[in-house]
This record gives sequence, structure tokens and C-alpha cells, in this order.
Amino acid sequence: MPHLCATRSFLDSTVANSRIETFTTLFNFPLNRDARPLASPDLKCLNSRETKLSLVYSDLFEFSPSEYLFETKNSTVAEDAGYFETNITRTSNKRVGLAFVETTLKA
Repeated sequence: MPHLCATRSFLDSTVANSRIETFTTLFNFPLNRDARPLASPDLKCLNSRETKLSLVYSDLFEFSPSEYLFETKNSTVAEDAGYFETNITRTSNKRVGLAFVETTLKA
């Protein structure tokens, strides 16, 4: 079973607990009973590319980037704001949608 790759960031406890609940619900981590496989056993999730492929391969999400319409295409947000919100619409809603968002630090 592939590993779930992650990065470390320091969060407010309210945000951290919310993420724990969300990820536990979505991924049903192996420590929980009745773990569900996420993807092909050939994917070892050693890098971000394999993590994306693992999530796309799974039957948990619908991944159709050409159908996603982001209300805001590009935005600059100060780090102290903590997050950025935008609306995303899509034509299909058979399953939970999956989108990858690229973030960059502005010098």
C-alpha cells in the first residue's frame, strides 16, 4: 500500500485538529480498522508525482482538471493571512473532486 507523503508546517491547534479529522475521514489511515487501498501497489509514494498518481488512481476521487473552473486563477496572499479561498466549480459531481493547486513563494 502506498504511503501518504506529507510536509511539515506549524498550525494553530484548531486548524490542525480540523485537518486531522478531514484526512482521517478521507484516507482511512492504515491504523484504523478496514483500511482501504489508495492505489496501485506499484506506486511507493516516494515523491510528489507518485503521491498525485496514487490519489488520481484511487476510486475515492474524481480527477477531471479540464472540467474545473477556478473563480480566481492567480492570487497573491500574505503569509500571515494563513490561507486563501476561491470557488471551484465542475460539470460532474459523481464523486468528490480532486484538484492540485500549485503554490510558490514570491521573493
